[in-house]
Amino acid sequence: MDICITLQELAKPIFNNLYPIRVKMKDSMGVEDIKRFGIPTVMDRRADFEMANDVIDRYIKICDMVEYFKNDTPFWLKNRGDAREIYDIVRDYLTAWIDYLKIAINIGEIPQEDLLSLDTLASRLYPYATEGDDLGQSSVYFGLNVGLVPGGLVNLDKKDIKYGYISPIQEISRLIHSRSLNH
Repeated sequence: MDICITLQELAKPIFNNLYPIRVKMKDSMGVEDIKRFGIPTVMDRRADFEMANDVIDRYIKICDMVEYFKNDTPFWLKNRGDAREIYDIVRDYLTAWIDYLKIAINIGEIPQEDLLSLDTLASRLYPYATEGDDLGQSSVYFGLNVGLVPGGLVNLDKKDIKYGYISPIQEISRLIHSRSLNH
């Protein structure tokens, strides 16, 4: 099978599949949306603050989760089982990149930053993808602080990586570096 077709097929769920999350209302709005439409207000500072910090339900794609990570935007995966599915999709995609870099003659532009961001997401999902429901939580929170948050949701730091995750990005970086030395 053509590895380029495989990469395209493996990328489809990253850009098409939707997953339910919870996010603060203020974090759900993009910068462009805020510039264009502004932030909703009821002209009461306290009420506006509470409304902006209300947690809302949304469906987002894996590529949007990566953007949330890049922007340090905390969010919850509503379904713990989605962690495994998302992890598998990202792992398979990164592994296909490794295979591609091993055999490709003309590698062209490689989205190194995007691959690194996907790897960061995979590293955060790894404990939940491999441990199943051992922690007894129904949701997984990806935020900036370590500890438990209201409702008993797991709240972990973006940079906290559990032991056992082997990053495909290291192999991708090695292959890119070795290819650039040969040309």
